[in-house]
Amino acid sequence: MTDVKIITEMTTSEMVAEYNSLTGKSIKKFSDRKTGERQLASARQTSEIKGFFAPVKAEVKPKAEVKPKAEVKPKAEAKPKAEVKTKPVAAKKPAAKKSAKAKKSAKAKMSSSRPMTNVTVDGVFYKSIMSAFTALNLPLNIHGKFRLSLKEKGAKVLEHDGKNYNFKVAQAK
Repeated sequence: MTDVKIITEMTTSEMVAEYNSLTGKSIKKFSDRKTGERQLASARQTSEIKGFFAPVKAEVKPKAEVKPKAEVKPKAEAKPKAEVKTKPVAAKKPAAKKSAKAKKSAKAKMSSSRPMTNVTVDGVFYKSIMSAFTALNLPLNIHGKFRLSLKEKGAKVLEHDGKNYNFKVAQAK
């Protein structure tokens, strides 16, 4: 086996040619050099085991001649564009992260600035629609839409689990 070329000294084209002759496949290239070396070594071992290892002198096909491209004519000179003056834009400062305390105070300010909608449900007074939903164990996921509709109409019936709840907007006590 002294006439077998060492894989690391072979060109990629020689490796592909030998691999194709050993395996009966016709690949055009390996995904990368390392993979090619590993696959060719494996193919050589397999063919030695089967007893028909025959080193192949790789045939390298010459590359097709590259025809010269037609001569490219230079484009006519473009007229210079008028300069557009723009004002520099100030970079935005990243928003500062609010602490938990600041978030709570902001939430408190927002809720205190917004008047609560007092309601009665079947004659029982509640400070807000949310407190009524919570006390009556109604689903909170429908609270928002229901609240808007109730404020608009002044009174509304909510049916949940086969029971009707008569909501009415009430004056503060």
